[in-house]
Amino acid sequence: MSRSAYILLLSILIISAFIFTGCAATYNPGSIHDVGFLERAQSKHDEDVRVTVAVLSAEESKELFGVDLARKNIQPVWVRVENHDTKVYWFASTGLDPDYFSPLEVAYVFHSGYSETTREDMDDYFQHMKFKNPIVPNTAVSGFVFTNRDEGKKVVDIDLLSGVEEAKFFTFIVAVPGIK
Repeated sequence: MSRSAYILLLSILIISAFIFTGCAATYNPGSIHDVGFLERAQSKHDEDVRVTVAVLSAEESKELFGVDLARKNIQPVWVRVENHDTKVYWFASTGLDPDYFSPLEVAYVFHSGYSETTREDMDDYFQHMKFKNPIVPNTAVSGFVFTNRDEGKKVVDIDLLSGVEEAKFFTFIVAVPGIK
C-alpha cells in the first residue's frame, strides 16, 4: 500500500471514529431523590409487616431511568417492605404482574444506539434499582418491579411468602399520574 493510500485510510478511520462517538447516544438516569413519586406513596401494615408502594408516571419513569419506558408499555412500581417479624419473607413479583419484566429485559430493549460500556452501565443501573429478596427480620427492602403499563388506575397486589403455607397479602389501588 502506498504512503498516500495508507494516510487516506487512516484519516477515514479516525474521522469515522469521531463521527461514531459523537453520534452515540448518552444515557443519563436520574436520582430517586429528585423524582417526586415518593410523595404519592401509599402504605398498609399489619402487626408484623409494613408495605409501601408507588406507581411512576411516564415522565417520572423517563426522568429516573433515563429512557422512555412508557413507549414500550413498561411501568415501574416502587415497593418497600419493612419486616418487623421474626420470619423471613419473599416478595412474589408474579402477584403484582404475572408478565413482569426482569431488569435486564427492560435494559436490553433500550440497548440500541448505545456503546457497549453504556449498555453495561444501563444493565447495572436497572439491576441496582430492582427489588431484591429476601426481606429478613428487622430490615426494610425497597426497589422496583417493571410491570406492564396500566392507565388511570393500577391494582398493586403485594404477596409476601414465608414458609410453605404462610403468606401475607396487601392490595392497593393507585392512581396513575398523567393519565386523564
